[in-house]
Amino acid sequence: MGQWIYGKNAVTEAIEARRALKVYVSHTFSDATLLRVIQAAGVTVERVSEARLKSLVQGNHQGIIADVKPFSYRELSDFIARTSSKKDPLVILLDEVQDPQNFGAIIRNAVGLYVDAIIVKKMNQVDVTPVVSKVASGALEHIDIIQVSNLSQAMETLKKAGYWFAATTLSETSKDYRDFDYRGPIGLIFGSEGNGVSPLVSKRADVLIKIPLSPKLESFNVASSVAIVLAEVYRQRHPL
Repeated sequence: MGQWIYGKNAVTEAIEARRALKVYVSHTFSDATLLRVIQAAGVTVERVSEARLKSLVQGNHQGIIADVKPFSYRELSDFIARTSSKKDPLVILLDEVQDPQNFGAIIRNAVGLYVDAIIVKKMNQVDVTPVVSKVASGALEHIDIIQVSNLSQAMETLKKAGYWFAATTLSETSKDYRDFDYRGPIGLIFGSEGNGVSPLVSKRADVLIKIPLSPKLESFNVASSVAIVLAEVYRQRHPL
């Protein structure tokens, strides 16, 4: 057994990425198009009861679950080599994001807005779980997820490759996130739900940025912050 993923989009992308080992569908599952995709890929399908599906995963499985090969994290050195000739590579660094819903949403936002990779820590960071995969809704198969032991060391490695870093903090010295040039090799740093970006990591950033907020709200969650900043990056890089 590998790892469970569920939901139509997540399972479809896993099949196309050749990660699916076996697919389980409910007796009432009737998506003929998806069943043809599974058959064309040569993946075994088994009809099971709704109770059986519920015993395997929690969440809205949409009548389909797949046993897939364990998720494979990428290497930072390979990523740098592969994107060395790219004009404006863009990476996100997550400083101990714990919530799988947020992580899944960040992956989906990142793929939608042309991020090349997401860098996470090996410790104190939610792994790529079935929930993460479901929330990402298929986007997981379209981006490099890089796992490192130390974010600060990863930043130093990327700086040698020409990257500049912007860290989102609520510090008084932070500038408006729109007042920064996001063209060129850029790393965007976002912190955990409770503690934000750690002082050690934010110290190594080239600039601290923040999203102006109504006084009625203390902060956005990290997935929303990622989407907001990425939209500005896209606006600068692809002006009308």
